[in-house]
Amino acid sequence: QDIKQDVNSSSEAELGPYDLWLLNNASKVSKSIEENMERMSVKISVTQAFFIMENAYREYKKYVNGKLNLSVIKDFIRYWAVMLAPYAPFTAEEMYRLVGKKESVFLESWPSEIPYDEKVDVEIELVNRLVDDIKEVLKLIKKKPSQLIVFVMDKPKAEKIAEGNAEKDKMGRFMKLKVSMPDMLKGYVGKLDEKEVYMKHLEYIQRQVGLQVTVKNSSEAESDELQRAKNALPFKPALAF
Repeated sequence: QDIKQDVNSSSEAELGPYDLWLLNNASKVSKSIEENMERMSVKISVTQAFFIMENAYREYKKYVNGKLNLSVIKDFIRYWAVMLAPYAPFTAEEMYRLVGKKESVFLESWPSEIPYDEKVDVEIELVNRLVDDIKEVLKLIKKKPSQLIVFVMDKPKAEKIAEGNAEKDKMGRFMKLKVSMPDMLKGYVGKLDEKEVYMKHLEYIQRQVGLQVTVKNSSEAESDELQRAKNALPFKPALAF
């Protein structure tokens, strides 16, 4: 029922980062199910086809705040139906029809060639980590502030850290941070403009934390902000309320 409503209420739009993130999830799940089926890991494949895809779709709806891209969700639901077909054929056939398909889902080829853009996943991971950090700090503050400044490390300084050429204190702090950093992020240290990433997703960040958020490079800090701004590390912004 939700899928039918989503298809009917969505509209065509240019492909955005959240659209690409959703299709990335379909790509990863498709490949993973193929691999697990080759290993006869049916239970894992079922879990991925049902729950991983459903969770990705729910997250996507949260990201876009109701502004669903029609062509993207139709593609995603079509892929999802094909992946579900071996385990829930009737549900899969119904989903397939909801995106305008007349023939049987079992005539569709397995979606093994869905494009995957790792950089999109890295950017969304960074945004979610920032949102989580802000929420954790807000729990410790008695009176909720009305605005927040996010200081990110300038890209040239992040490049030096990635090369191991930064000052000892910063290298030491970063190495501790890197231990708990997802492997996917490690290869992008110094290669992304963090300010650009957070600005691209500013509306979502502000919606999630309920604050007006300003994003600055550390080099843009005012004199009274320098002490806080210098604490920024790659992929670990400094926060000033």
